[in-house]
Amino acid sequence: PTSFPGKLLAFLYARFKHFEGSKASGLVIVPTELISDNGLKLKTIALQLATEHLSDEKFISWLHEANYFCNSLVDRIVPGKLPYEEHQSMEKKLGYKDELMIMAEPFRLWAIEAKDPYVKEVLSFSTVDDGMVITTDISKFKELKLRLLNGTHTFTCGLAVLAGFETVKEAMYNPLMERFITNLLMQEIVPTVVSPQISKEEANAFAGKVLDRFRNKSLDHKWINITLNYTSKMEMRNVALLKGFYNDQHASSRYMALGFAAYLLFMKGKKSIDNTYKGYVNNRGYYPINDESAEFFESLWNRQSPEQVVEDVLKNQRLWNASLSTLPAFENEVKKYLHALINKEALEVISEVVNKE
Repeated sequence: PTSFPGKLLAFLYARFKHFEGSKASGLVIVPTELISDNGLKLKTIALQLATEHLSDEKFISWLHEANYFCNSLVDRIVPGKLPYEEHQSMEKKLGYKDELMIMAEPFRLWAIEAKDPYVKEVLSFSTVDDGMVITTDISKFKELKLRLLNGTHTFTCGLAVLAGFETVKEAMYNPLMERFITNLLMQEIVPTVVSPQISKEEANAFAGKVLDRFRNKSLDHKWINITLNYTSKMEMRNVALLKGFYNDQHASSRYMALGFAAYLLFMKGKKSIDNTYKGYVNNRGYYPINDESAEFFESLWNRQSPEQVVEDVLKNQRLWNASLSTLPAFENEVKKYLHALINKEALEVISEVVNKE
């Protein structure tokens, strides 16, 4: 097999035959792909492959009943490889060479969903690190990470690039940008995620950790990297926030609307001779647009006014699995902020927003 589920299935089938289908030979399987219900989806694929390719009902029953496919969530900012000079300096300090050295933040969370106590017994290594949690339901951890950490990143990344910031820490040490990020998170996102499952205290505590993580001086987390697959991230992370804020909070957004307007302007790009898409910021030059909808946005910006771009994007249900044009006042706010970003420096627009009474 070439796919991971196929390889896993081949291994499990060999194990099943070797141990003659004993229930004790089943395994605890913890996938870490950053998709919802990753354990359940992996199990579904494995069962489907087994049904299609293996005519062995006893194995299929063993696969379903003797193995534990656990949903999991990993939360840690890992920018990756160190810059060359830092890498050399660290190797000198350590006294040995390490070609696999990477940079990661101190904060870490690995939440694993398991309803059977047996799983916790098998994953006994979880007791050595308080960053690891085994619980019957990881949805709360998923919601906090997806909305407060990832959602803030996605509402901010395009605006940060347009304003000339390269890294998250650089933006957090600029008073205007720091206020934008803090107000976005605390005033608009936190109230939206509070629910019967997530208390205000839990949301505020997690948000405080997020801001501390953004301020980490040791992490070079580049905004342009966060814009990868910008449109799908906006849909997955922030559409629910927009709908929740406008429908439940009965208020007008400043920070979400400005972040969305910046996303639209960031996506104003052109196809280069190397078949990649690039946008342009006055006095700063070109930046890459690595997005599955780049061609769509190029066509849209080429033939329509900014106001029409806003209207067409918001009502495009293919992008959002919903119509954002139905959100009260959101369309007018996005149009206002997009017009401002086109005609002024991004930092000037941010200043007007955060200083507005």
